[in-house]
Amino acid sequence: MTSKRSFLVSLKENNKRRIWVWIVSFLTMLLTYPGIMTMYISRIKFWNEDGAYVTVEMYKRALCSAVTDALGFHHFITIAVTFLAIIIGVQEFSYLYSRKKVDMYHSVPVSAKRRFVVIYINGVLTYVIPCLICVALAIIMAAAQGGMSSMALAECGIALFMNLIYFMVVYNMAILAVMLTGNVFITAIAIGVFLSIGYLWQYFFINMQYNFFETACTFFDNHEMETTLSICLNHLEANSYIKRLDLPDIVKIVFALSGRWFVEMLIIGALAFFCYLKRPSEAAGKAIAYKVITPFLKVIIAPTVGLIIYTLVFDGSYSNTAFAIFAMIIGTILCAGVMEIIYEFDMRAAIKHLVSTGISVVVAITIFCIFYFDIFSYDAYVPDEDKVESIAISINPYVNHYYKFNDDVIRSIDEGVYLKDNMFITDVEPVLELVKNNQKDMEDVVERQGIYILYRLKSGREVSRQATIDLADVSNAALLDKIMGTKEYREGAYQLFKDADLLSRPDTTITYKNGIVESNVPHKENEKIRAAWLKDMENFNFSLARNNLPCGYINTFYGVSYIRVGLPVYESFTNTIACLEENNAYYPLEINAEDVLTLSVTNYNYGYDNEEDIENPQPYNGRYNSYAEAILAQGATAQTSYVVREDFSDPQEIAEIVKGLYSTSYNYGNGWISLDMLDRNYEVTISYKSDAAAPYEKGYVEYTFISGKVPEFVAERTAPPTEE
Repeated sequence: MTSKRSFLVSLKENNKRRIWVWIVSFLTMLLTYPGIMTMYISRIKFWNEDGAYVTVEMYKRALCSAVTDALGFHHFITIAVTFLAIIIGVQEFSYLYSRKKVDMYHSVPVSAKRRFVVIYINGVLTYVIPCLICVALAIIMAAAQGGMSSMALAECGIALFMNLIYFMVVYNMAILAVMLTGNVFITAIAIGVFLSIGYLWQYFFINMQYNFFETACTFFDNHEMETTLSICLNHLEANSYIKRLDLPDIVKIVFALSGRWFVEMLIIGALAFFCYLKRPSEAAGKAIAYKVITPFLKVIIAPTVGLIIYTLVFDGSYSNTAFAIFAMIIGTILCAGVMEIIYEFDMRAAIKHLVSTGISVVVAITIFCIFYFDIFSYDAYVPDEDKVESIAISINPYVNHYYKFNDDVIRSIDEGVYLKDNMFITDVEPVLELVKNNQKDMEDVVERQGIYILYRLKSGREVSRQATIDLADVSNAALLDKIMGTKEYREGAYQLFKDADLLSRPDTTITYKNGIVESNVPHKENEKIRAAWLKDMENFNFSLARNNLPCGYINTFYGVSYIRVGLPVYESFTNTIACLEENNAYYPLEINAEDVLTLSVTNYNYGYDNEEDIENPQPYNGRYNSYAEAILAQGATAQTSYVVREDFSDPQEIAEIVKGLYSTSYNYGNGWISLDMLDRNYEVTISYKSDAAAPYEKGYVEYTFISGKVPEFVAERTAPPTEE
């Protein structure tokens, strides 16, 4: 009992010297919870009075949503908790900056371990107690307004748990900074380094990968919830990302993050405790408490600054490697000199300890060389077949948006994240062979496409890479057919295979578009369309897409979110076409010349290089103003063009022209088709008569000619000047 009473007395005595910190903590938490709650509720009330909510039910739902946001996850909480963790951590142990206070504290007959524990726990309570009180006040306010819900309480509890673990990590980090330094100015610098160096390392690493590795890939990363070495950024992204997720998903993410943070908290806390026990009393007032760590800090921080300077200069100087290397070396030396000045508070110290400065430069150059010369063969990496458990691969050129429904909210999911969670190809040999076949210089390959691969190794490690494949290579076509022919690929690449109720939502609409007409499909037929399309997709592969032009696309729209998924339809998709025909929604790729109001043809005449006769030459590497130019940029050899535009009004000429047209407006999959299937020189625009029978596309619609179907009179009247 005496020990317990003595411990509580120690806490009470320690608190008497922390009154202003308690006040700051209470005020911060008042702003963070009751303050934010008042703002959110007031906003909903204002909108309601302004007529934004038609029914009482809509108002109640908006109010509950606002309360959930205020009690759960919002951006301001990251700032508030980080601020309190730093203020409390530094203030609790700030006596270490003064030799007089150190002597006074150490004269009390209390062990160093007990003193640390008392101060440490007092700091935690300074955050926890005001936080709980202010959360309780916010809950009472919300309940009084009728905005409380079980979801709000659940998110509040989960957020409080995550914020506490986050607080503990930053709190321990602040305490460690105090233990390593001797004055508040250097402590502030140390905290800034602790909080930012992880992000800087990751920023440098990713930039260097993309600057020097052709196979660098972050496609499968969750960029909305990117795990970084910066705990502040992680917390900020978590608060943004998990809003409106289902509760099980929130719990999964929060506990995954909190588990990693908990380990960090223990490690940093143990280091802080060890440094406290070993900290010499004479360290008060000095820049660094432990002289022995100064060269190690310099060798870590100076190269980091130099390498960051390299990436910034490299990007800003249009990839001038030599200049960026020079800037990196100078930046490393200057940072090392500044650190020596800070260590000793003497400008002359900048030229001291040149050995550690030289080591810092060597470290920076060595790390640069690892990337520049690809010392560890990053680009050459292809795992052995017996080491791969499964693979996810993105090779599909169609525009597919993946999404998740949560009540009325539709959240788009990155394609890479969806494939990572849903595609598990176990027949890995074709994928590995495809990558090996294309490990060559692709600069002169005209028809090429990038793909992304995620290797799941049997060791539990995941490795992602990108590759470029030659679409015209016959051996590649066979391998792609093999890959796409697997059930694992289809079910992983197309969400429609797995989500059976995807089209049954009442706010889902389907249209059929072929670039000429647009027709609607009755909602009651959605499931039939899905079943027919899935049946046809069982025979879909690369060769089919490579050698055939889509005859149309099924477009699905979800609610007011404007999320659209384009599903290709080919003439071989007999089940889908039959289902569309049953609903009077299928139209062939034919244009009735009698429905055409105006028609114009633009011939870019790519490859025309007689610059003396060109009035308006367009550089090949210039801005792409059309579909044809963008496709040409894939590798066509033309350097200049001579643009000729001709209008056609004669009914007979129009009838001949429309026979060979193909719409490029909605054909998402044209990245696969052979370049010689369409004549890329031409761009045709058509306006239709208002009384046309077919439901022609409204607005600006773009067409080009199928190769070999350009009428002779069109070619003649849009040809460039004849060279004399």
